[in-house]
Amino acid sequence: MSKTSHILSKQNSQQPKQFRGGEKKVMKKSLSLLVAIAMVFSMFATLVSADGKAAGQKLQDLGIIKGTSAGLDEDKEWLRQDVTVLLARLLGAESQAEAHANTHGFADLDSKFYNGYVSWAKEKGYFNGETDTRFGVGNPITNQQFAAVLLRVLNVDVEYAEAFDKAVELELVSADLDKAANAVRGNIYESLVTALDFKIDGKKLGTILGLKGYEITDLELVKASAAVASAVTLEFNDKVATINNEDVTIQDENGNEVYVSKVTVDGNKATVELAATLTENIAYTVSVAKAVSAENSILEAASSSFTYKKAEAATVEFKNTTVAVGTTLELVVKDADGNDISKDYPSSAFNIVSSQPSVVSIENDGSAKAASSVTNTNYISVVNATLNGNDKVTTGNVIITVREALALNITKLEIGNDKNTVHLGPNNAVTVGTASVEVKDQAGQLVNPTSVSFRSSNPSILVIDQTSGQYRAVQEGSATVTYSATLSGSTVSKSVVVTVRKEAVPTSFDLSVSSVRVVNGSEVPATFDVTVKDQFGEKIDSTVTVTSADTALILDGTVNKITKGEYKVTVAQGNGTSNGNTTLTIAVEGISASKRISASVVSPGTAAGYIVEADGGLTIDSYRHSDVSKAKPESTKVQIFLKDTAGNKIGQIDENDFAGTNPVAKLEPADSKLVKFNGAEISAKAQGVTGTENVKVLYNGVQIGTLAITVVKTSENAIDRVVQNQTSITVKLGTDLQAALVGPNGAFTAYNQYDEKVPSVTANVISSNQNVVAATGGAASLSGNTGTATLNVEIEGKFFVINVVVTN
Repeated sequence: MSKTSHILSKQNSQQPKQFRGGEKKVMKKSLSLLVAIAMVFSMFATLVSADGKAAGQKLQDLGIIKGTSAGLDEDKEWLRQDVTVLLARLLGAESQAEAHANTHGFADLDSKFYNGYVSWAKEKGYFNGETDTRFGVGNPITNQQFAAVLLRVLNVDVEYAEAFDKAVELELVSADLDKAANAVRGNIYESLVTALDFKIDGKKLGTILGLKGYEITDLELVKASAAVASAVTLEFNDKVATINNEDVTIQDENGNEVYVSKVTVDGNKATVELAATLTENIAYTVSVAKAVSAENSILEAASSSFTYKKAEAATVEFKNTTVAVGTTLELVVKDADGNDISKDYPSSAFNIVSSQPSVVSIENDGSAKAASSVTNTNYISVVNATLNGNDKVTTGNVIITVREALALNITKLEIGNDKNTVHLGPNNAVTVGTASVEVKDQAGQLVNPTSVSFRSSNPSILVIDQTSGQYRAVQEGSATVTYSATLSGSTVSKSVVVTVRKEAVPTSFDLSVSSVRVVNGSEVPATFDVTVKDQFGEKIDSTVTVTSADTALILDGTVNKITKGEYKVTVAQGNGTSNGNTTLTIAVEGISASKRISASVVSPGTAAGYIVEADGGLTIDSYRHSDVSKAKPESTKVQIFLKDTAGNKIGQIDENDFAGTNPVAKLEPADSKLVKFNGAEISAKAQGVTGTENVKVLYNGVQIGTLAITVVKTSENAIDRVVQNQTSITVKLGTDLQAALVGPNGAFTAYNQYDEKVPSVTANVISSNQNVVAATGGAASLSGNTGTATLNVEIEGKFFVINVVVTN
């Protein structure tokens, strides 16, 4: 539905005012086009239960359908002529269609009732006949036919044969639906009830139509409160969809701002995390500039006040009793109402003791920390945490187990290549290799399991050593390989299906042209491409030769490899001086059948302009991926050819024409921020800057062509977007501030174009308070004093603002 909302809204906006979705009057006389379209596309929904009668009754109660003397006819099919009446009624054109002149011209239809409707539907372009002279009166309409009607109503231009597939692509029709089946009314009723809950521009269809039970409640801020000093809870009268961090501000009774770190939404509540802490018995005012409800109701400029009072701890427990090495044990503290108030009770508020300090040690700040390494899987200690001054709030004696890894995840298991496919060697000999595996812990860090095992389900196809992972592919077929890894008491397994194929050999090749022409005396060669494939349809390297039947006319081809299985062939005029025709034979080693194309030498015509090309293509790379198959060329070179009236290349402009202080050939614009020029060569001006630039090609001061050069960045380390996770952060003295900003769990996260996190990010920072944060345009660091600073952070040419609170 989401992909169609804009179509529905656009169609709706083009109707006369009385048919727009916001009008509530349409329920009495004529439904809006929005409902019409909803009912039409609902005929294809597959979310249909057996109780179509209940859905039909609901629609009848809402006044959307009336039924007939026989009821709602849930089990009946839709007839073609009845659908024209349905369309007219739903589009608010019933009177117009009924009174329409009989212009349809169908020999099988002569009905005072239907003539006008069918003529109207044909004139509007919604309906065609089964033939030019036959409408198909009395025939059921199929889902395929109605898909075509639906797309015509939505002004989607598509051939009839492709209508059903196009409707599937637009998510108007389920791919599981039988397009040859006839449309059934009961399905329509059930689907329309579902459609009333679909959202268009953020509002339910039923709400747009003003239907009972679909009313929107204006979003209101009910109250603000704080169970802990580091977070404020906002309660609303309805479910909240979004609140942006910058739209919430908090001030104390003296007008001092409390920095907001981030805002998260859960139902009708929003949690505002703070970069500082609230002070007990101080009044605070929370202001919300904007919030949007789940029903698209917008709240603006609301506020609420509260006085913060620290809650008394009632219970405490360890968050986890099994922890990873090197981690600090977390305590969960709750008040008498069950609210989590852990942030108000740090470890220093408790007296923590450990029976085995070598397993769980007590740090100088009073926290309990697991040992940095373990010697066995039963590395345990009895630990007790009791609130200072209140021995009733205690964890009691709890057994804490320390493990090297709490959870394991096999992130990589590959046999052969990334498709888990192994080709047998020459003459289908046994192929030997080693499985490639990666195992990570709960933090995403690579670990070395203490024990591993490999197992093949079909050793007659592929044999694998159970400890080393070395495999031997024996014969064609498939086998499931299961890998298991164990570390610190945790075991994980993963299986992949490995396909063993025969030796890959060239079996076919494709040519990009069926003929080539070389202009006599032009010295401009002709080129074409050859693509070689194996028996599995994948590109494969081989030896390509191109021979000419008459080398006096056309020389044998020069073959250059582009990439795996792809070759570019260049052919030039031979030693002769006359025109004529010959044949080129293209052969590929390993393929018995060759191919032939015609080649000719033709006389040049009258010069008629220029052809501008880029020999390296129109896409260049500012950052290149380490995988050359994903990388694009770093540059491309402009070539200018003189053409005749037949479009033949009859000459080429010398590359030197681009050189010198006042070149004959020139590229513009010279002040481009995207690309730079070195003679005829075009490359990216700066790393990370992407987009498309129209490069003008001038010759003798006249523009002779334009090249749309696109600059991309394919590198896995190239930043495509940056997400600011927090608007304010709190750090302690001694913290690595740069890591707090752009580290693995920092305030900013960068992603590449593959939506993967970029591990290394450079942030250039300017600080408003050098006494707290030292930063004048480069990396940021703490100055050694507590306080606050507002930072301007530049990452990959994008600028952000974040507040930093530095504490002891």
